[in-house]
Amino acid sequence: VEDELLRLARSSLRPTILKLNATSAPGNAALASELSSALSVPTPELLGVLRSIKRLELASFEVPLHLSSDGLPSSTGMPGRDVLLVGPPGLPTLATPRAAHKTSYWFRTPPICGEQRAAAYQRPEMYKVRKKHGVYRPSWSMIDESCLAGCTRLTELCCPSSFPGLLQLTQLRSLCIFRGIKQPAIVSQLATLPNLTYLELKKLDITQDQLGQSQHFLFPSLCELTLRRVTTSLLAALDCPKLTKLALVSLHVDSVACLLVCTTGILQHCVLAAALDLVPNQDLDLTAMLRALGAWQPSAAARSTGRWALQLSLDAATVGASHLEHLPAGLQALALRGCTLLPGALHPIATRFTQLQELNVLCSERAAEELSMLASRAPQGSELLVKLGKPVNPGGVSYDEVLVALQRMSSLAGQWGSRPGPRFVQA
Repeated sequence: VEDELLRLARSSLRPTILKLNATSAPGNAALASELSSALSVPTPELLGVLRSIKRLELASFEVPLHLSSDGLPSSTGMPGRDVLLVGPPGLPTLATPRAAHKTSYWFRTPPICGEQRAAAYQRPEMYKVRKKHGVYRPSWSMIDESCLAGCTRLTELCCPSSFPGLLQLTQLRSLCIFRGIKQPAIVSQLATLPNLTYLELKKLDITQDQLGQSQHFLFPSLCELTLRRVTTSLLAALDCPKLTKLALVSLHVDSVACLLVCTTGILQHCVLAAALDLVPNQDLDLTAMLRALGAWQPSAAARSTGRWALQLSLDAATVGASHLEHLPAGLQALALRGCTLLPGALHPIATRFTQLQELNVLCSERAAEELSMLASRAPQGSELLVKLGKPVNPGGVSYDEVLVALQRMSSLAGQWGSRPGPRFVQA
């Protein structure tokens, strides 16, 4: 190991990223110890290399590697943050004397308690295991919760899931959990963090039945909330009096009443950098849902972040003009997915949605008929971009012919009228 590191030090290479992967051979522990010795007391030649490293990745080492606090810069991971990467069978692969003073950590795998790790070695059949070179090893790589107990200054944390020790990190201002949360109790625990101003959760699979009728979660200090997927019942239960920014990808409508609470409340702060995907439960009344959605009016701050875009993911629903006319008139982009259009369904696009800049629909015989009307009547003219999606099973519809015919019709309408018609392109 020392020879390889010295060869690197004496070369002209000065990498900013260094990745060290241990083997699964029986000599792994000895290799890690040798590497730890080389890095904890680096030679002057090696010290020059280490100081240029901005990202260090260590994986599959069986013992902690102690790095010289003088050998690495204060940010040893992703730009702007300190990163702790862990490898099987669960010991931290990066441990510095400054660990208790770190303010930011990134964990790839969930923290566990020492008892869980001991049980994994005593009863490996109870855990996921893999056999390599005749040796059984846990297939997960985790870090003990106790490793976080001393990080009293921790203000930023990214981890796969919540854990009991998380509540001890009372100085946290930024928290990211990138696996699904299925229990309301975890949301209640997160709400007790007193200084939390930024929260990012990937998926919240919590139903209305789990929440009950009057359960609410108060986040008194939260200013920014990022959610990838959430139900309307849970979103309506979040009370964030200081919230100024909501980033939301997919909203699953399980209650029309809760959707109305959201549209008149928290959705006003929803940033418009990307289209909001609305996915209703099949047993909901489509008209009632769209009527509740019609109350949605983004704030001025939200409007400044991008286009007001909405995607309706309707599983085999039948959509007519009476449905679309309930949508907010100020929409700038609209996508219709998985639905069948009734005759005249797109009439509101030509009469009511005068600010619409983009329409996205799937090609079908009915859609072609509706879009032909739009080609000659849309008041937005060439400012309206119509993206036509190619169907998986086109049936008797020729996608290319429909697209060419619609564009030709739109161009002819522009020649006879005062302005060109919409532009039709492939989705």
